[in-house]
Amino acid sequence: MLRQLRASALFLLGLVFVCGSAAPAAAETAPAAQQVVDPSSLTGSQRRTYDALSLIAADAQRATTPEERRRLMGEYLGKSSEFVSQQPGVLQVWLFRAAAALETDRTDDGIAAGRQLVALGADNATDPETARVMAMLERRDWLSSLPAAAQAVKERKAFAIADLAMTLVPIEPGSFLMGSAKGLANEKPVTKVILSETFWMSKTEVTQKQWSALVDHNPSRFKGDALPVESVTWIEATAFCRQLTEREQAAGRLPQDYKFCLPTEAQWEYACRTGARSSGSGALDAVAWYAKNSAGSTQGVAQKQPDSWGLYDMLGNVWEWCQDWYGPYPGGSVTDPQGPEDGESRVCRGGAWGNSARICRPSYRGWDRPATSFDVLGFRVALVRVK
Repeated sequence: MLRQLRASALFLLGLVFVCGSAAPAAAETAPAAQQVVDPSSLTGSQRRTYDALSLIAADAQRATTPEERRRLMGEYLGKSSEFVSQQPGVLQVWLFRAAAALETDRTDDGIAAGRQLVALGADNATDPETARVMAMLERRDWLSSLPAAAQAVKERKAFAIADLAMTLVPIEPGSFLMGSAKGLANEKPVTKVILSETFWMSKTEVTQKQWSALVDHNPSRFKGDALPVESVTWIEATAFCRQLTEREQAAGRLPQDYKFCLPTEAQWEYACRTGARSSGSGALDAVAWYAKNSAGSTQGVAQKQPDSWGLYDMLGNVWEWCQDWYGPYPGGSVTDPQGPEDGESRVCRGGAWGNSARICRPSYRGWDRPATSFDVLGFRVALVRVK
C-alpha cells in the first residue's frame, strides 16, 4: 500500500508522494514542530481509512476526464478530514490534501494543509517533490500563516511576511572553508569561517511583486511579478531592507534587536555551500538559470530545485548583492566576518542568467560600485540579530 500511495499522483502539479511523516492539525496560531508518523505503523480503523484514502488517490490518478479527477480530489478532501483530525502526523495525507486543495481551489483546506506541512517540517524538506508542493502553496499565498518573525527567532523556525508572500528559513550556525584553492586569485587565501549564530534567508530572490509592495517604481528590464527584481543598486537593496525592518518593527512583528538586511558575503557562501547537494554541470542545470538554459533573460523564481536549506536560485538567475565591501580574504580563521571596513565596491554573488557555469559557482566573487544597476543584479533578504 505504501508503494501504491507513492504512485498516486499529486497529478495536476505533476508531483508524486514520497515517504515521510506529519504532525498535528493546523491552528490559528503558528504551529509548533510536530511528531511525524510512519503510515506503516497505523493499525485498526486508522489503517483501514488510510488504505481507503490511498485507493481514492489511485482512482484519481487513473481518471480519464478533468471532471472525474476533480470530483475524486474533492472526495479525498472530505474523507480525509476526520482522519487528519484524529491522526495529524501522516505527511503523505497532508501532501495530497494540499494538492487536492490547489486543484479544486479550496482555500481553507489549502491554508490548513500548508500550516500543517510547515509544522511537520516539509518547508525544509530535501526531496524535490515535497519542495515543489510547498512552492506551489507559497505562490498561492497559502503559507502566510507561518509564524511572524518575533516568534520564529525564538524557536529558530521558518517564518513568512504575509503580505509579501516572502518566506525566510533559518540557516543554522556552523563553519566552512571560504574561497577556493583552485579558483581565481580573489578566492584565495582559503579562509576558515565560523558563523556563531542562526540567521535567516529568504527562500527566493526578491521578486518584482515583493519589491513593488514597498517601492513605487520597478526598475527591472524583464517585467513579471514572479521574476526577480533586477537593475537594483546596492543602495536601493539596502533601503528596501531598512524599510522592511522599520515596517515590521512598527507593527510589532519583529524584535527590536533584529533587522532585515543583505547577507554578508560569508553568510551567502556558507548558505550556498552547505545547502548544495552535489556539483557538476548536470547538477547546475537542475538548480540554476544560467547562459546554457535561461533563453537570454531572468526566469520565475522557485522553478528549479531548491537546495537542502530550501533556498532557490542561489546560483544563476540574478547576481545577489551582499552587505560587504569588496576586498581580499584575511586567511587563517575568522568568526562572523563582516568584510573590510571600507572600499569602493560591494560584493555580489551567485552569477546570473547570462553567465557560464564557470562563474555560477559558490566561491566565485563579483563586485561593483554601490550605485551600479544592471539587468543581472538583484538581491535576497536576510534576517540577523543586531550586535
